[in-house]
Amino acid sequence: MASGARHPRRADGPLRPRRARRGRARFLGFAAQTVEDGPEDRLQQELIRLGEAKLRAKGADAIFVNRVGAPGVGFASATNAGLLLARDGEAIAVRASGPPIAKAALATWLLDALAVT
Repeated sequence: MASGARHPRRADGPLRPRRARRGRARFLGFAAQTVEDGPEDRLQQELIRLGEAKLRAKGADAIFVNRVGAPGVGFASATNAGLLLARDGEAIAVRASGPPIAKAALATWLLDALAVT
C-alpha cells in the first residue's frame, strides 16, 4: 500500500469486537506476570491472585494471565500457556490452558472458552 493509504477494515477484523452469544461485546485483557519460582500449586495461586487484581482494575470481563520467564511461553516463544480468569456473576471462574501450545491454537482455545462463560 502507498504511504498514507488506509488499511480496509473487515467486519470481523481485529479492530471490531467479537460478539458473545448473548449479543454484547466482551473485553478480554492480557497480563504477563513475574512470579518467583516455587511449587506449581503456589505459582498457580499467585497467578490467580495477580490476575484477579488486574481483572478488577481493568474492568475486563476476562483476563488471560501467563508467567514471564517460564520456558516455552511468552513473547519470545512460538507457544504460550496460562490461566483464563472470567467473571461469572460475582465469582471468577478459572480455566488453565494446559501445556504450551501454538499461539494460534491458544487464540482459538480462548475464543471457545469465552463462548461458554
